[in-house]
Amino acid sequence: MLQVRSAPLVTATLASGSVQVVWTSPSTALSAAAWGLKISYVASPINRIARDLVARREIKSLENLRGRIFGVQSIGGGFWLYTMILLENLSLDPEKYQLKMRVIGDTATIAQALISNNVDAAVLPYSFSEIAKRAGFHSLADAAELKGPFQLTGLFARKDFVGNHPEVITSLVQGIIEAVVFIHDPKNSQDVTEVLRKNLRFNRAEDAEASYKVLRLIATLDVAPNLEAWRTI
Repeated sequence: MLQVRSAPLVTATLASGSVQVVWTSPSTALSAAAWGLKISYVASPINRIARDLVARREIKSLENLRGRIFGVQSIGGGFWLYTMILLENLSLDPEKYQLKMRVIGDTATIAQALISNNVDAAVLPYSFSEIAKRAGFHSLADAAELKGPFQLTGLFARKDFVGNHPEVITSLVQGIIEAVVFIHDPKNSQDVTEVLRKNLRFNRAEDAEASYKVLRLIATLDVAPNLEAWRTI
């Protein structure tokens, strides 16, 4: 397994043939397809955007966001996509409101940039938004309250690989389903929480526990491609 930190690198790695399967956002996959890469959508267990729009202490309303800087991981990546979906549903046109998107890094780095006042706002996963709120920052909107179907980060593969190795694809989908079942089984809560703590670099046990609750909220067994959900992207 190879961890790649940004959407452009995911696309380049897949296009080069260095990997045949990626776990990424729909926007990254669409960008890859736009560049001519033949890519297939395999499955996604995520159907809700469990994130808060968090802003600096002095920003107490959506109107106060005019001219502000948002932190994102990359332009066109998953973090950016979730930010744009929420802004659209809040009727906040980035051009009209002169919102600026600043590429910062991974989620933990974006959260730290917000707390350090290097950016003005960010659409953070709940576990990270809780850290920001404890530091005195405001939540202006909850993306999980958005209506309509969503299908977010998921499994994508080169089309030729899907055709030539259907057994691998079947095994991967089966693995996703088994993982969701494992996550929802209460007896596995400690193991799942420890995985989240380690990989998301949480220092506080309560942050890892909050992340586990969010994961159970958004993880679904309905992993098949949903055309209506894709129309929202």
